[in-house]
Order: sequence, then structure tokens, then C-alpha cells
Amino acid sequence: MRRVLAGWLMLMAIYLQSCSSAPAEDTTGSPAPSVSVTPAASTPVLQDDASSSQPDLPEVTSTLAMPSSLTTEELQQLLNPLFQSDDCLLPCYNGLVPGQSGISEALNFYAALGLGPQDLMPGDYAAIQDGSGHLRAFLNKASDQVQAESRGMPPSLVDLGFEGGIVKYLYVGWQYLPEFSNLVDLNSRFGPPDRFELAVDLASETPGYALFLVYSETHMGLAYYGDLQMTGEGGMVCLDNDRISAVFLGIFAPDIPAMAGLPLGDMLLPVEASLQIPFLSVVEQVGRAGCFDLTAEQLEAW
Repeated sequence: MRRVLAGWLMLMAIYLQSCSSAPAEDTTGSPAPSVSVTPAASTPVLQDDASSSQPDLPEVTSTLAMPSSLTTEELQQLLNPLFQSDDCLLPCYNGLVPGQSGISEALNFYAALGLGPQDLMPGDYAAIQDGSGHLRAFLNKASDQVQAESRGMPPSLVDLGFEGGIVKYLYVGWQYLPEFSNLVDLNSRFGPPDRFELAVDLASETPGYALFLVYSETHMGLAYYGDLQMTGEGGMVCLDNDRISAVFLGIFAPDIPAMAGLPLGDMLLPVEASLQIPFLSVVEQVGRAGCFDLTAEQLEAW
């Protein structure tokens, strides 16, 4: 699975194309983060090519915030959807509301995360002047970025997708398991998700999985990708840093299908209805051992 992800898992296993000017769409017409394929490798690697050229800068006005100076810990606190401020509850996320916010709010969103217009992917701001496209950036300006990467915390990547001058969706991607994304905490805060789906890829040299959670009320979704641990009696889906390849947080405008167009999305099955595994059983197993079990019979669904 890691070899496959290195070639095509959007955002984390690839670098985003700086020349792209419009949100990518899946076959249903739902926007998805843009994808650029890189050669296969043993481990997904972010390729930060933003230094190769600089984006066209917007005219800075008094309405735009200046970038904040943040540590990695402070940045991760801001990215945590479980602890947004009382005046910005989901689907509001750090002052950004998909379906309502425009380009100025998006620039202020990045400023709160420590980035200015010059830190955006080259060409994104110029390309978005017609109202459609992306504003994307690596969150690589933390004051302790070098130390964070030495601890296995490479920079996150953000993709804001626009239509008609309005943010329609946002994605944040990590190459590790962010603290907020453990199932026990998510269940405590939000309860069972409205969609709880699993895809298993058994055709790859290293079998892999994709686990999706979608919370309709907050227009939020999470996707986990990793290696499937094969056993003599089936397999295990493990949600820990040793076996996670990528985690994605998505927040969407009401008219945008959540998590549409992501890898393995066409192989997803409802965990409870198709596999007869209750969500709370998964939460209990993952909370106790970091993994939940799939029998050989359940794996036959793929």
C-alpha cells in the first residue's frame, strides 16, 4: 500500500501542481483535491517546490491579517477541529466557512496559520482571479519546523477549493496520525458518524485500506489510509503512527458531497451494514489495541 500511495495518494504522496487553475472533479461532478502523480517510492514524501518561484501577490489591504508566528504545537492546536472557538463552531474552521467565505477570508485563514501570500503554491493566487481554482500551501513556517520533522512530523498541506469566488471545500492532510483523529476522542465529541465506510485494496503488493468517517451536521469528514496487517485468520486495520500513511480532514459547503473523489472511494463499503461490525465495537478495539479485526470472510467483500 505504501508503494501505491507514493504514486497516487493525493496531497501527501504527491506534490500539488502549481499550474492547476480549477478544482479537480470526480465522475459525479464533485470537486476533489488536485492530483499530480510522482514515481513510486517506498514512503510517501511531500515535495515542497514552492521555493522554485513565487506566486503573484495580492494587493494587501487593511482587511488582511499579518501572518502569525507559531510553534508546531500551536499550529496543531489551531488545526484541531475538536477545539474551535465558541464563535466559530464547525463547519466554521479557523474563521473559514465553506460555502460563505471568499478570497480575503482565505488569506486571513492562512495568516492565522503563519503563512503569507508569498507562501502559497506558485501561481495559485494569479489563477484564482476568475473566482475558481485553489489556494494551497504547505504549513512549513513553524518556528520549530526542523525539530518537528526530526520527530516524524512533516508539514501538513492545505487545499482550499473555490468556485464563484467562494471557498467550497477545504482539505488538510497529514503524513502521520494527528492527536485529535483518534476514534475515542472523535466518538466522545461527535458520537457515531453518519457514514462509516471501509475500503480494502488486496490487489497491491502491500494490501492497504481507506477508512472514512463523515459527520453530516458539521459538514466534516476524515479519511485514514494505511497498510492492512494480514493475519492467518484475516486482517487488521491499525490506526497508529507506525501503520498510517496519511490522514485527511475535509470540510465542505452544503452543496458539496463530503470526501468525494478520494482514492479508493469507489471501493468503500458501510462497515456496520456490509461487514456487521458496530462502530462502537471498532472504537473499543482501536482504543484498547490500536487496531480492529477483519475476518477472512469479511475480506471477501472486496
